[in-house]
Amino acid sequence: MNLQQVTNVYLLLSIVLFFCFPFTGIFALSYAIRSRNEVRSGGDEDSIAELLDNCYRWITTTVKIFIVVYVLLLVFFMILPNL
Repeated sequence: MNLQQVTNVYLLLSIVLFFCFPFTGIFALSYAIRSRNEVRSGGDEDSIAELLDNCYRWITTTVKIFIVVYVLLLVFFMILPNL
């Protein structure tokens, strides 16, 4: 995949994650927007790769936190009241 496609995929993923969990999703979204702007302006591939790495790191962090929070909410509101 070329950099344009990767930035588009990361941007779409970050937008979805921003709506799911905005507290850390904003960081992924900001890195995705910055990397897309760098690709459009013809920036250096090393800086684009660094921005994409940071975006990927925040995407994975957001997904992990969202899963943990979702499980905790599920346990708190679905399982504990039935005990």
